[in-house]
Amino acid sequence: MPSGCIVRVFSQKVGYSMRARLFQNPERFERVTVDVHGEKSQVFIIERLVIFLQKPIFKSHRLSKLARILRRRRFMKVQKHFIVGMCILATTLPVHAELLLWKANTGGKFRSKISITETVKALDREMTKPAAESEIEILQQTAATNRSTIPYIKGIPTFPLNSISIGDSWKEQATLSYSLSAFSLEKSEDLEVEVAYKLEGLAEIDNRKYYRITAEWKPFLLLDRKTAKATGVERIAGHSSMEIYWDAVSGGPKQSTLIEEIQYRFTDGTSVYYLRTTNEDFKTVTEIVREQVIKELNEQIAAAKVEDVEVKQSDQGIVLSIDNIQFQAESAVLTDSEKAKLATVGGLLASLTSRKLKVVGHAANPPGSDEAELIDLSSRRAKSVADYLVETGVKTPDMIVSLGMGGSVPIDTNETPEGRSKNRRVEIVIMDEQLDPESDLFSEAPGTTPADSPEPAGAPEPAETPP
Repeated sequence: MPSGCIVRVFSQKVGYSMRARLFQNPERFERVTVDVHGEKSQVFIIERLVIFLQKPIFKSHRLSKLARILRRRRFMKVQKHFIVGMCILATTLPVHAELLLWKANTGGKFRSKISITETVKALDREMTKPAAESEIEILQQTAATNRSTIPYIKGIPTFPLNSISIGDSWKEQATLSYSLSAFSLEKSEDLEVEVAYKLEGLAEIDNRKYYRITAEWKPFLLLDRKTAKATGVERIAGHSSMEIYWDAVSGGPKQSTLIEEIQYRFTDGTSVYYLRTTNEDFKTVTEIVREQVIKELNEQIAAAKVEDVEVKQSDQGIVLSIDNIQFQAESAVLTDSEKAKLATVGGLLASLTSRKLKVVGHAANPPGSDEAELIDLSSRRAKSVADYLVETGVKTPDMIVSLGMGGSVPIDTNETPEGRSKNRRVEIVIMDEQLDPESDLFSEAPGTTPADSPEPAGAPEPAETPP
């Protein structure tokens, strides 16, 4: 039996820890008496290092070395368990880190619908202009270069070089251009501002997810004496905020709302308050093609009188959701009625020769279900549908893939037969294709103007000279 050990003890007398050699069983003591600088002192055992026999076979320096080795091994073991635990925690927590950036798709375009509302307030009157609506096309490369879709703003939004997560905030510089044409001077004044951003979260628009970003800045510009004398404007100050829904896939905005509150202070001490709200709604070439395909598919499905088929958009492409698809009991074998339905759907898809398909199986998940079994069943059923589309010549094997999601993505409750019927479905995803950058999809758009031609805004245009 061990009769002693080397321990690390703490002495209240000297205020620090030390090693001590005890010829007794330390497990039976919390406090022991040892020599501290020649005097007997009560100390507390805080760590047991090495156990030895009454007649140690190691020399003291070898005992010290062995103690260090054992401590190092114990530390490495604890460190290993800590790292493994942190890795497990990291994989179980939801992660929304994303590297957001503008994508300069050469030749690619946005179609932007713009609505602008302006209000001018002076001391004795207020004037609100009717909302001005227009539709323009913007080259994605131009927008990415300027980091803006608004002609008189450059650098909003600007993103950090590293990935960001929901809740993160950051600050970047931007340049504003204020037109003074309303004050009889054909020039613009540029102003550098600091913009504070925050990634607020995710939002869904038309079955697609976008990042919601807010931005805020406070412009303040003192005009030089010559310009102030020519325009009568002494100072421009205010507050602006912007809400942006960002498409991380296309690398551009989906929607944005800009609210600008600006005060123009004049050299005679009077001022004008100017409020402008700009709403923009963007569509990329990909979205326009999707809308055209969805419209055509819905018309064809209605003409063919195919039931339980819904066409919608997703982040990956166009989705044909076939609800309540019928298989033989507890199997992945399609019934004859479902084969007839798939043959009709396959005929609609046959014209999309350049598009790849992804077949996704979903299962109802009533209480007591085994998720592993549901994933296996939904995978086999998705493969059965994919194989049938290959057999009937809709796609070649290299143009179609399948997977099963089990009951992890319900679209209705699993508590009712009707809800389970909707959850028991197969989705055929028509994947987006790479479009020709020179696509003429915008050529027939009414009321469009070139991207570089919009008139710069930034100043009020009251009907009369402001006081």
